[in-house]
Amino acid sequence: MRNLRSCMFIAASLVLAAVVWAGTRAADSWSPEALDGRVDWYAVSLRGEQVGYLRVSYRREAEGIAYENRLELRGRAQGAAFHQVHQERLLFDAEPPYRVREGRLRRAQDQLVQEQSFLNGAEGLVFQDGRREQRLAASGYGFDDVAAPMRWSAASQTPELASRYWDWERRGEVGETYRRLPPEGSGTRAEQRQAGSQLISLMDFAPDGTPTRLTVGGNLLMERTSEAQALSFKASTDLYFEGGVPVDKKLGNARLLRRLELRVVGALDWPAAPGQVMRDGVLTVERPAALEDAPKPAQAEALALDPRLGQGDGELDALARRATQGSRSDRERVQALTAFVAEYLRDEPVLQPISASELRRERRGDCTEHAQFFVALARRLGIPAREVSGLVYLGDSHQRFGGHAWAEVALAGRWQAVDPTWNAVGVDASHIRFGEGREGEERLFLLPEGLRFEVVSAESYD
Repeated sequence: MRNLRSCMFIAASLVLAAVVWAGTRAADSWSPEALDGRVDWYAVSLRGEQVGYLRVSYRREAEGIAYENRLELRGRAQGAAFHQVHQERLLFDAEPPYRVREGRLRRAQDQLVQEQSFLNGAEGLVFQDGRREQRLAASGYGFDDVAAPMRWSAASQTPELASRYWDWERRGEVGETYRRLPPEGSGTRAEQRQAGSQLISLMDFAPDGTPTRLTVGGNLLMERTSEAQALSFKASTDLYFEGGVPVDKKLGNARLLRRLELRVVGALDWPAAPGQVMRDGVLTVERPAALEDAPKPAQAEALALDPRLGQGDGELDALARRATQGSRSDRERVQALTAFVAEYLRDEPVLQPISASELRRERRGDCTEHAQFFVALARRLGIPAREVSGLVYLGDSHQRFGGHAWAEVALAGRWQAVDPTWNAVGVDASHIRFGEGREGEERLFLLPEGLRFEVVSAESYD
């Protein structure tokens, strides 16, 4: 489920970051007053099918300048309908430099509702995530940051711009850069990169600076349109089962695969990984693979807890201990945790970011949440653990590889793969590793259209 989750999450984050400065008049007249009462509509498409819309509005209120958007996504995944709504509101001071005062984000998928908010003052920023409060340094993010890319595209002759946007996941402003490309038509085309990301977005601007089109990796497309067009969509394709990479032959029970050779038809930068070699267009995966060294700095990093992993949640601490009660070694604890997570979480799609604390209460999730929850519990027991992403065979009924998430733990100084979705310590040869954390997710998001596999050979355990 990971490639669809990545598409949904990346689509939401990129779209919300990109169109915060949507639709205005000439750049030299950019001001909050010029935008008062304006509403703009965008159609959002994934893999060639419109799956949602974005509504952006601006208005001046008694308390300041309000920016609001509503991103709604609908479609089908794993045979079931999904419906997601992201609603964001930022309020800026009424006077220059129009510093952000407060913000609110509400995400909902069916009955799963999440809310985040913050208040920003001279003495600091108070961030509220569900029931937990975090005090951070005051933010200098302002409405001038919102307007900077548009002004640059319309009026500046400089080839590059260093800007920033508000990021809810990272709880503050994040840097981004824009670089001019040869124009197509009368407007401006730019390459956009966000700090800490390998994704490259292509942005098209009208001559007055209005963003008109955003594309990422051939998967995500956002286009400015009318309200009627934005709202008139009905996604029917299963975005998970119809995504991924098709293969020309059935592989049978993938859990028994120990060696797999796949000819790769299509261009993709395949990452190196233990037991995974690309040579002359053929990808060879062997399991079990020789275990990779886990250096001390990497192990230390794989023990850290953050809000996404339920930092400060004492009930998660107790749950980890209870799940491994009676285990006498780290290896036994890993086996116990793998089985526990597979049983504890119902296998249901969750298409938005969720914390380990919420997972403890919700007790449901797909492969992404199984890997995340396993890592959150393992780290509490002093076992270095990290999430990884890649592809896995979806079975003969679908005859394709789809995005998947699993985990790796450091045992005796080496990384060992575990798949808590399927209660497996060690993974089969249909697990094709793309990378850790966000890097792996982004590689999945960038899978090119038309990529396919041809089976050269497949060997299973007896």
